[in-house]
Amino acid sequence: VKRKLKREEYALFLNKPELKTHRTRNPDPKIISNEAWSEIVALEDFPVYRGLWRHMTDVIHKWKSYISKIDPQNHNVPRPWNQKIPIGSIMQLILIRILRPDKISACAMKFISYSMGQYFTIPPPFDLTASYETSSYSTPLIFILSPGSDPLPGLKEFAEKEDIRLRLVTLGQGQAPIAMKNTKRAMKFGDWVCLQNCHVAEKYMPILEKQWDMFDFEKTDKKFRLWLTTYPFEKFPESVLQMGIKMVNETSKGLRMNLLRLYSSPPLNEPSFITEVEEYKRVRLLKLLYGLAYFHTVIQLRKEFGSVGWNVPYEFNDSDFEISVLQLQMFIMEEEKVPFDAITYLIGECNYGGRVTDSWDRRTLITLLKEFINEDVITERDYSFCRKSSDYKIPVKQSLNSYLRRIQTLPLTPDIELYGLHVNAAIIRDIQSGEQLIEAVNNFESGQKTVLKAESFRKVCDSAENILHKLPPKFDLNLIERVHDDHPVPGTESMEAIMIQEIIRFNRLIETIKTSLERILSVNKGLAVMTPDLDTCCSSILEDRTPAMWLKVSYPSLKPLGSYIDDLLRRITFFEDWSHLRKPTCYWLSGFFQPRAFLIGILQTYSRKYKIPIDNLDISYTVLHEYFVENLEENDKSFFYGLFLDGARWNKSKNEIVESFKKEFFERMPSIAAQPVIKVSLDVRECYICPFYNTSARR
Repeated sequence: VKRKLKREEYALFLNKPELKTHRTRNPDPKIISNEAWSEIVALEDFPVYRGLWRHMTDVIHKWKSYISKIDPQNHNVPRPWNQKIPIGSIMQLILIRILRPDKISACAMKFISYSMGQYFTIPPPFDLTASYETSSYSTPLIFILSPGSDPLPGLKEFAEKEDIRLRLVTLGQGQAPIAMKNTKRAMKFGDWVCLQNCHVAEKYMPILEKQWDMFDFEKTDKKFRLWLTTYPFEKFPESVLQMGIKMVNETSKGLRMNLLRLYSSPPLNEPSFITEVEEYKRVRLLKLLYGLAYFHTVIQLRKEFGSVGWNVPYEFNDSDFEISVLQLQMFIMEEEKVPFDAITYLIGECNYGGRVTDSWDRRTLITLLKEFINEDVITERDYSFCRKSSDYKIPVKQSLNSYLRRIQTLPLTPDIELYGLHVNAAIIRDIQSGEQLIEAVNNFESGQKTVLKAESFRKVCDSAENILHKLPPKFDLNLIERVHDDHPVPGTESMEAIMIQEIIRFNRLIETIKTSLERILSVNKGLAVMTPDLDTCCSSILEDRTPAMWLKVSYPSLKPLGSYIDDLLRRITFFEDWSHLRKPTCYWLSGFFQPRAFLIGILQTYSRKYKIPIDNLDISYTVLHEYFVENLEENDKSFFYGLFLDGARWNKSKNEIVESFKKEFFERMPSIAAQPVIKVSLDVRECYICPFYNTSARR
């Protein structure tokens, strides 16, 4: 690849071209975003792409057809550009990054396959025997864990096969002496010792490294092996890692492979598990087991979709499935009528729900469970787990073999609706996968650099000066409080207190940004020393990321640096206007550090006005038709804007939540009226209880 890859092409893939002011019209904003079009125009500076934007403008219908394809990485771009940008080339990869960021990973695989061979795109099968045979008593074997993987059952089985005693030590508080004792005895008697979860024993790792270097391997039994399991983490001993044999056994990918694995493992692969149930109950058991296997696989695969799948990523594993299978069999055997409520409670609330920490995730888990385990699964002849496809129907013939045959015919790429998600979730997942790929390569590149180049530092200083020029001075709290004391407005005390708290937070953020940027400029003048924190800050600014030291005192934000500063200035302007006695008619809710405090302030104002305990109050929300309300005053109502729907859209004509349009990920909500009401009078039967998050990370 190094011979085929030019440095400037490599850099262009990892970093956007320098955007310049241009007056070229985007030929089709519906298919090419304005940002993407600016990048296409900027490619004019590179000989291989010269004239591309003109060709796209002239034959946009052909380019629209190419861009809209499900798999553009497998197709030629419109002629004659297919000669300059062939399939599998770095030029195609750069173009896909701009026009179809959801296909970056797929196109990168195509590039690797064409450049190095298909061998490098297919992960080798996990072979514990082969790893063992290349090891020795002085070579540790390291399992690098991935979510959902558990190498222990395979290791136990392998130890039994080799007729060697396996000593297991789960690392944690107070386990270091036990680990040391077992390791020494294993070395003496030729046993194997497995130290599990090294990532939770950071303090023991330097000790392990030192002890391993000091062991007398000449007196060690040749059968001895040290096995380690760990998630990747920075403090794992470098020398142990370098000399050890690294093994990664990722969980099966996809619906079909996971279902086959479940049906090929105990207890589902044991015929007696079904036959010991009375014959007239076996159909119920087989159908519900199929639903349970689907449920287990779906909730595991939803992790691939990030925060849209689960707010918090959970480690559901096969032990959860096994205990649920046994309980399901017990209920079928002992009860004449299937107790779905008890099954839902045990499986949903206890077995799987015991791992779930987020209340909204718990609601999702129970909802999904009821989709796969319910009365219709048993009674309907052609019940399908996905209403849009017949691929996921329950087999007509009821036997374990018929279920295995059905699983083997499932699509390799399941319908996204099966997961309870919209097609946009898959697009977002693929976009994030591409971003993570580019970030990983960039991190590897930056890891090779030890000093910030003078040219790069000059860019950082230019950005620092630009931000400092835009940044307003801190709010004058004394002046604001004095003005509000001199011109009191009855009934606004709670809101004014919230405004003051917000301004204090903005002052702290402004001070942090200003101080860090001034220190960077001082370093440039030779008046200060570059510290690790400042170096990290410089790297972030250079890469258009918001520095971590700012985010520590900031409102939650996922925006790149440029957008973050623009957003910050808008927030400051909003509170500046409010502080000058211009009470907003409509509040910018997402402009607050603490949006919840604003909603509590609404209740406090109403509580004080009508002498009603705040615990007896709640808020009734009404979505309006306008996106911004001006000059509208209604008694006891407050109005706010700035919310976006993620995973749905608002139908203004029907006044209800409906499915999103494809490739429209966020829907701007109209303004909302908040009316305090007595809790007992609040009717939510026709309402959707919608979670509220500060960012799309759903935290």
